[in-house]
Amino acid sequence: MSLGDKKLLIFCHFRMTVEKLCGQFKDLNPAVIYGGSNAPENAKKFNEDPTCKIGVANYKSGGSGFNLQEQCHNVVFNE
Repeated sequence: MSLGDKKLLIFCHFRMTVEKLCGQFKDLNPAVIYGGSNAPENAKKFNEDPTCKIGVANYKSGGSGFNLQEQCHNVVFNE
């Protein structure tokens, strides 16, 4: 999957789905945001790391005070 210079954010409900999607998109250097992850550092990675092309987040963890729209071009709601 190629996104060029754009970034994609995927919201998922279940932690297992977050982890599975991160494995599937590991070549895009995903930022992982869920309760067991280091969410603030991964949000920073998504916003600032040019090699990070995808963010995979739990609804609650990713939607709690993070501004991910600065770099995000597309959003997918899974599940």
